[in-house]
Amino acid sequence: VTCEATSDQLGVSVSAAHRLLLRHPPQFTSSPGALVVALEHSGVELPVSVLAHPPVEGCDWSLDGRPLLPEGSPRHRLLPGGSLAIGNLSRGDAGTYGVSCRNSEGQASTHLHLRVHYPPAIVRVQDPVEVPEGGTAELLCLADGNPLPTGSLSWTR
Repeated sequence: VTCEATSDQLGVSVSAAHRLLLRHPPQFTSSPGALVVALEHSGVELPVSVLAHPPVEGCDWSLDGRPLLPEGSPRHRLLPGGSLAIGNLSRGDAGTYGVSCRNSEGQASTHLHLRVHYPPAIVRVQDPVEVPEGGTAELLCLADGNPLPTGSLSWTR
């Protein structure tokens, strides 16, 4: 903010600038519920962008409502600014992540979703299947994978 004094008669103008710092609790600049997709066994950063004055003092993370404690974890690491890095992803890392950041003015929370992609695998097959001659056989084959689109399981003989 600038204050200015002018004297037209003397042809003099002086000014002084003042900085205005608005104190406010954390505010997330990204949309809640954002989707992050990563590959199994890779690493990922769960990004957060937060504005606060005074600066954010800390952020706490959770996965599906259970607190995460990155301190001492070999796979989880808090990054400057509040983001969370996860190394060597597994299928169990997929889910809804919550983050709550705080400063002396208050706190704010948001969440995002992590989807972990992994290759398909046959998880259940009934073998052998016995059927009387002339009878009907029912064959069972279940696969797991992410993504596993409709039609990705096929049969050959």
